[in-house]
Amino acid sequence: MLLIVLAAAGLAGVLYWRQSLQAPRAPVVAAAGAPTKVGKERRRRRRRGARRLARNEVFVASAPSAEPPEGDGTSPAFAPPPPEEPAPLAPGGAATTEVPPSDVFGAISSPTASPSGGRRQPIAEPEPIKLRAADLKIVWQGEDLSRPENQRLDFSKDAVGHELSEDEIDARFRTKEDAVLGCVARARPDEYTFVPGRVTVRFRIQRTGAVKGVQVEAPVILHKGGLTGCIKGVVGGLRFPASNMSQVITYPFSLL
Repeated sequence: MLLIVLAAAGLAGVLYWRQSLQAPRAPVVAAAGAPTKVGKERRRRRRRGARRLARNEVFVASAPSAEPPEGDGTSPAFAPPPPEEPAPLAPGGAATTEVPPSDVFGAISSPTASPSGGRRQPIAEPEPIKLRAADLKIVWQGEDLSRPENQRLDFSKDAVGHELSEDEIDARFRTKEDAVLGCVARARPDEYTFVPGRVTVRFRIQRTGAVKGVQVEAPVILHKGGLTGCIKGVVGGLRFPASNMSQVITYPFSLL
């Protein structure tokens, strides 16, 4: 009789211990939305640039495009927890239950936790520069290419050259296109401020193939950043095949 009482008391103690360990835990929903908020705080502004347009493409000024949000603002859906499997039985018929380390060793604190709670602080970025209407006015700078170049007509049989085709000109200009885009990037007030408008590069190709005379049309804020001098140095070094006439070439670029 005494053995039966002791066995019943031991079984009741085991059942009570299992129920205390398997107590339902409240789901933490607030912590799930925290990474989304932090991600929005650390969202970086898109760096601005430019792209070359086709020589016969019509430029249409457009407002700055809104930066795509990194998330739709809704909390992610949580999948229901998988059903708990019954605890395995140890030899002798006693049930075993897995216990988290914190219940055995106590609360474990992270040695690298920061004073702010362990969350990485958002990176502070400079505010975009506010531009005035005078800064965005598009003006020309450089040599005057409206005057025709003085040419000496040569009707001799030794005269060589032909009119340069568009493919021949594009092939040479493409070698300096990245350098021109670099001039535009360096002339900006910073990497993130949107400057609407366009940049137009115009230059004259002489009969000898050398470039003489460069004009740049751009917003005033880019001219102040040294855009005209930079592009003149890049385009002035181009060399084209000799031809039987001089040509004025124009290349437009759209600011992004």
